Amino acid sequence: MSNAAAPETGSEELPVGHGTTAAGEGLVERTCGFLAKLTLVAMMVIIGAEVLLRNTVHYSWEGTDEVGSYLVVAVTFLCLATCQAYGGYHELQIVKMRLPRRVRSALNVVLLGVCLTASLILLWQYSRLVMMSWNSGEASMTSLRMPLWIPQLTMPLGIAALCFALTKSILIELKAALASDGSAPAGHAH
Repeated sequence: MSNAAAPETGSEELPVGHGTTAAGEGLVERTCGFLAKLTLVAMMVIIGAEVLLRNTVHYSWEGTDEVGSYLVVAVTFLCLATCQAYGGYHELQIVKMRLPRRVRSALNVVLLGVCLTASLILLWQYSRLVMMSWNSGEASMTSLRMPLWIPQLTMPLGIAALCFALTKSILIELKAALASDGSAPAGHAH
């Protein structure tokens, strides 16, 4: 799929393969992306060392599964904002791309607003989870006894970064909706 399909509305817009304007990668998205990559490398090193040690000296570290699971969650949540910044989420475009740019941008604002609302609710709940784990002193039931608030912290941090990226996308779509001349969608002549 070509990345040149999105109509232009401003210099801060990235060309993407769908109708929602990508906000572009800022400091928050870059930081989250870097941390996700670093986490992925750490996970590969831990699992690779486990495989190497198990096959050479017959030693297995019992924390590999636990730490690997925590790192998978961290990668998942840390990537959310970066995916939004680059327009990496799937959208159904069968109807939307036939709409005039102003209507399409207004629809995108509504849909992004729904996503932002859901993300804010998740941010609230994940923050409560981390605070409850912190206050109760909950730890994993393994020999590591990892305080659970540590791996849980990536959930509200990742969702907060997603909320920031969604807000940027909403502002860009609002600008496009207000600046658009209401012309017909690409490929449709009047």
